[in-house]
Amino acid sequence: MKRCSKCGVPKNEDEFRIRPVGNGVTHKRKTVRESWCKECHRELARKTQKRKRDSDANYDRIRSLKNKFGLTLDDYDRLYEQQHGVCAICGGINDGGRRLLVDHDHKTERVRGLLCIRCNSLLGHAHDDVTVLAKAIAYLGV
Repeated sequence: MKRCSKCGVPKNEDEFRIRPVGNGVTHKRKTVRESWCKECHRELARKTQKRKRDSDANYDRIRSLKNKFGLTLDDYDRLYEQQHGVCAICGGINDGGRRLLVDHDHKTERVRGLLCIRCNSLLGHAHDDVTVLAKAIAYLGV
């Protein structure tokens, strides 16, 4: 049993995170148990995330753009300006005043442009398959 230095509750050792100490060069690489339990660490993380969200209204958007597409908010804004604020396929704006969505090639992860929800869904349902899209055009009689 080990007592958490944050909440003071005695808990099993597996309730404490393991972290490495030493750099393996000047010190032997070994591990130690954290002094705070996992639940206290989670609570701290929740509070930190809430503070970040409260301080920046775009926090989730910025994080999502960076994690999913490797874009900054400035990158998105540049794309938006290059497309004059309209969908790269249909030239319309997104329904309900929503932002245009980032479209990317799922194989190469390369960002292609910004699309409205309908055009993004169209490509998604066709699995970006040009043959399927060509058959859909032929079906429409164009």
